[in-house]
Amino acid sequence: MALALLPAVLQTYSAQVQLREQRTHAARDQALRLARDAAARLGRFVEGLREALVVLAEAPPIRSGDHAACTAMLVRLRERFAPQVLLGMVGPEGWLRCTTLGTPPRSVYDGDRSFFRLALKRGEMVVSEWEAAGTFLKGGTVHFGLPILGAPGERPLGVVGAAVGVDWLADQLRSIGLPPGATLTVVDREARILLHLADRPELALTPGSAAPPQLLQLLPRFRLDLSPAELEAGGQVSDAPGWDGDARIFGTAPFVPGSAGALRVIVSLDAARALAPAEAAARTGIALLALGTLLALAAARLGARRFVLQPLEVLLGTAERWERGEYGIRAASALHGSIPELARLASALDRVVEAAAERDRATAALRENEARLSLALEAGGLAAWELDRASGIIRRSAQHDLLFGYAEPVLDWTWRVFLRHVLPEDRAVVRAAFRAHRAGGEALTLEFRIRRAGDGDVRWLEARGALHETPEGAGKVLGVLVDVTERRRTEARLRLAVGELNHRVKNTLAAVQSIAAQTLRGAEGPEVPIPPAARAAFQARLLALARSHEVLTREGWTGADLGELVRLALAPHEAEGGRRWLAGGPALRVPPRLAVPLSIALHELATNAARHGALSVPEGQVTVQWRLLPSDCQDQPPLLHLVWEESGGPVVRTPARRGFGTRLLEGGLGRELGGAVSLEFRAAGVVCTIGVPLRPQPALARRDGWHPVLATMR
Repeated sequence: MALALLPAVLQTYSAQVQLREQRTHAARDQALRLARDAAARLGRFVEGLREALVVLAEAPPIRSGDHAACTAMLVRLRERFAPQVLLGMVGPEGWLRCTTLGTPPRSVYDGDRSFFRLALKRGEMVVSEWEAAGTFLKGGTVHFGLPILGAPGERPLGVVGAAVGVDWLADQLRSIGLPPGATLTVVDREARILLHLADRPELALTPGSAAPPQLLQLLPRFRLDLSPAELEAGGQVSDAPGWDGDARIFGTAPFVPGSAGALRVIVSLDAARALAPAEAAARTGIALLALGTLLALAAARLGARRFVLQPLEVLLGTAERWERGEYGIRAASALHGSIPELARLASALDRVVEAAAERDRATAALRENEARLSLALEAGGLAAWELDRASGIIRRSAQHDLLFGYAEPVLDWTWRVFLRHVLPEDRAVVRAAFRAHRAGGEALTLEFRIRRAGDGDVRWLEARGALHETPEGAGKVLGVLVDVTERRRTEARLRLAVGELNHRVKNTLAAVQSIAAQTLRGAEGPEVPIPPAARAAFQARLLALARSHEVLTREGWTGADLGELVRLALAPHEAEGGRRWLAGGPALRVPPRLAVPLSIALHELATNAARHGALSVPEGQVTVQWRLLPSDCQDQPPLLHLVWEESGGPVVRTPARRGFGTRLLEGGLGRELGGAVSLEFRAAGVVCTIGVPLRPQPALARRDGWHPVLATMR
């Protein structure tokens, strides 16, 4: 019985040890959390004060240094700040010029104080050390200073600062909820106590006094050259004796955010109080364990056969039936009414049997899933592979080696064997992709070419892989390979077909232009004269149509850049002496169905401006601007709003009749674009407004590598 109780004794002891460790971890976590909470609260206060000082530094009354205006402004602001927060401005010579208390000018000299000197020296907000104060600010003060920057190259105009009462600052930290016996200490840049919270007299520390060595050993040393990583350190927990001699748990949040390392926070907990519940539970557990052991030993002698041997025989019989595979038998029901220990043992054995049966079912299901997965991979032509990152061993499915041209599996498949099959021109890409996957753990996706073993055929393969974390933590890369050669060939044929179609469209437009030129030339005669202007206009319209098709052809009929369409329409009307037109708007691509009608519309507007409008005189100018306007309906696309405006040209009058261009713009263009076109003949110049529903397309980079943010300005 003593041997049987030994595991229970060890388990209870282990539980008590774990309970103590958990309590210790909880206390350490609490100390660190309280320190971080206090540092965060101070950081939020410092950040809010910094923002207020930045606003004050930009205020004209502050920057002017005028005592009356500066004082009037600060006195008005006094009600917006706590009574223990005093704001003021110090001139570049060091004299205090104005405060929220209305202090007379040149009555206080701050030129030798650290917040003034450091602010001018470092050019940023600084936090001073603890300083003694009068009756107004309680518990001493800490000063914050921010330089008032002047023009570039000039010295600062002074320093705007804030003096904060330490007692008031301490009151802001009391709400974090320190447990009994805990302390919270803030140390300044001079390693002195800035503020201290404690509920026991022997733990009290006086603000302004030197910090105890126990605290300074745990806090990082303040330096002016602290790096951002050091300033953002998450803090640490330490166990050390306190200045009262008792064991304490210290949590440090090294630097208060925004104080540039000048303020450091440390929280300490009374280790004895923190671990008292665990110690009490341990004593109770040991007492109960000892009592139970004595009672068990006493009962063992009396009831060994009745309550031990007979139930054990039942368990043995049940175990033999389990050994024969009869997992439906349960031991707990057979031992109903037996001693609790054996009943619990029977229940535990029942759970073990249930787990074993479940494991057998899971093993069978896993084998079925593996067979189903293997069948799916084989049917889809996929090859599975697995890379063990710790050992470098690569496991593959049978289809894997078949993709590389091996009829029989390769015994030793390594990274070098794999790279020998990859074509030399693709090896750098493959190495880079696997290196990036290994460094960042991102999913692997790439396509590359290999040369198969045996027949030497070049095939395209697509590889996909993802990192799978194993319980041991080593990690494996699981992936698949698939032959995408036919897909690549199909894509190449499609690109060739699109290129041939584009070539035929260009040839068709050239043929139409040639036929039109020959027809117009042949139709001329004394009876039916064709004005040269009409022929030139017709050819120009064909050229505008050809230019828009050329842009779409170059972009693979995915769309056209609106800025380029505007530039192509106005480029023939540029003057040698200066700029004749301006165009601006966001980088925007329009779909092919809108590119052609917009090109024709811009051409007609440019031609009309060159003949009768702003481009017909040297001082005239055309401005084209566009933007995207949100739609009133959520399901509708945004609206492209384009405005053509002429200025500086001859006085415009409403034409007596509508020509082809006017009818095209006002009638056919609106229906073709699915929007609205407005043409106004103002005296200062023609204004054309086009509104088109447009789903924006991402602007593609130009071939020279320049991606426009605004449209071209010429």
